Amino acid sequence: MLTLPMGRLRIIALTALLTASLQAQHLQLRLHLERTEYLPAYPVHATVTIVNPGQFLAESPKGAMILRVHPEGSPSFVVPGPIDGDPLAVHPPEDSVPSVLKPHETVAFDFPLGELGTGFLSDERLWVPGRYLIEVAFLNGSVRLSQASDAEEVSRLPRTNAVELRIVEPSGSEASAWEMVRDSGILKMGLTEDRVKTARKLWAIMPASPYSSHVGRVIWPRTESERAELWPKIIAMDEEGHVRDELRIKWAMIDFEKAEHDFRNGRTSPAEALQRAEDARARLVELSTSAVTGDLRLRANNHLQRLSSRDQLFELGSRQESSTNE
Repeated sequence: MLTLPMGRLRIIALTALLTASLQAQHLQLRLHLERTEYLPAYPVHATVTIVNPGQFLAESPKGAMILRVHPEGSPSFVVPGPIDGDPLAVHPPEDSVPSVLKPHETVAFDFPLGELGTGFLSDERLWVPGRYLIEVAFLNGSVRLSQASDAEEVSRLPRTNAVELRIVEPSGSEASAWEMVRDSGILKMGLTEDRVKTARKLWAIMPASPYSSHVGRVIWPRTESERAELWPKIIAMDEEGHVRDELRIKWAMIDFEKAEHDFRNGRTSPAEALQRAEDARARLVELSTSAVTGDLRLRANNHLQRLSSRDQLFELGSRQESSTNE
């Protein structure tokens, strides 16, 4: 008869207990929309919150995220995710959601349902004016995408609460802009250069409307000269302020990462790199409390959590200086 050492038995027992604990926990998954009414194919911004209410560790959902839609008076359907059909592109962000949640731990991340021409909102079934209930489910590897439209299969998946989404009929200049956006084909182009080219053409000819700033968002100025030219125009069109603050967050991250990259590669002095990095960090700190919507405040805060600290940058600079002196 095989006898295992006591230490090995303890490890096996602890592993079994941990596995049982992880499997036994039921997470609470919550979906929140910033508002209820949207124009057709208009970017919808949401937040997903994951809560471990139990006394044990709980494994976070890792699978591809899908959108289950319940139209009023029509059969439910599932939207798999990105326009390219690859559901693996839509996952909980690893830098915001740990693989295991501690007892009573809560994590949250912003969850854009799509920009113009990308994500779940590229599905034209969601362009039809009407009332919908939507929920987010996580495939978790247990259900194939081909099975996800089956109500029984989806009912087994970890999923959020269902929230109401109302798509409203555009009118006036909104209707004209919507027709131009829809007929341009940009909503089916995904993340391609054609999408950017089409956005530039639309930007030049479409009437001012809520769609305008989001068309500008697709172009999003990549250089300092483009920022100077397009930024005031995007701001003027952006009545909600969402595109403005989204771009401010993006540019702060780009500026921080560029300062860190230049620092690591000896393209700038430690003092200058630290100043540029701290300027970018300060902009994110400000946006984490002042951005116009909760999803963007959460995004700015989550970005802040993964930036190198000032001490880490300073330590990196000290090591670089030491190696140079040697």
